[in-house]
Amino acid sequence: MLANVPADDTKKIRQAIRNALDDRDMTQVELANIMGEREDETSRAIRGNDGDRYDRIRETILRLFNITLEN
Repeated sequence: MLANVPADDTKKIRQAIRNALDDRDMTQVELANIMGEREDETSRAIRGNDGDRYDRIRETILRLFNITLEN
């Protein structure tokens, strides 16, 4: 789903996730713990790193926070 996402969309996704974290007064560490992921990998996924693992983590975050990728 998120493979080969344009750079502008990656920035939008990153900002949407950061906004969702702020709205919930949640840290990336807390999010990683909830998902059962490592904090460093969660951080890399949020930043937009490439790779199947990071795509999966981002997709999980988007589902958890009910974030959609609408234009």
